[in-house]
Amino acid sequence: MSVCLLRLFYNASSDRVIFSWTYTFAFIAVLSGVWLSGVSILAGTARIFHGVEAFSTVYEYIASYSGDVRQRMETLRQIILECSPDITEKISWGMATFVLNGNLVHFSGEKRHLGFHPSPSAIEAFKDGFADYKYSKGTLQLPYDKPMPYELLRQMILFRVQEQTKK
Repeated sequence: MSVCLLRLFYNASSDRVIFSWTYTFAFIAVLSGVWLSGVSILAGTARIFHGVEAFSTVYEYIASYSGDVRQRMETLRQIILECSPDITEKISWGMATFVLNGNLVHFSGEKRHLGFHPSPSAIEAFKDGFADYKYSKGTLQLPYDKPMPYELLRQMILFRVQEQTKK
């Protein structure tokens, strides 16, 4: 037998509670109807994975934000979906994930920026276009206090669509 313990973490950078299951041996624990910080957790109904927030759709993920951040996410989602009728969406690793023959791009809301995660190849191909932004091997940080480079993001997404359709 094993014990399933629920761990809750407060992530200050995204101002969210993060859930995680921990499995240990001995007994089986069943959680039912626990209320914590306004979040209801019902055994067998919440989608909770190791260190990943409990959103089941991209719509729910975006709806958890407000104001300008939410508007940026909605616009970016629309641009992504316009790039190919075959793109689908899901939540993966706690982020909005868009799929076309595998992962196409992801985005995530952080405390001070929107994280856009296309692929290392897209970052390399377009890095001259976002010299004013922080970036790493596969991530572009889009600060909330700067305008969104939507046209550049569209070009990066179309680049990724071409890569993924060659598979």
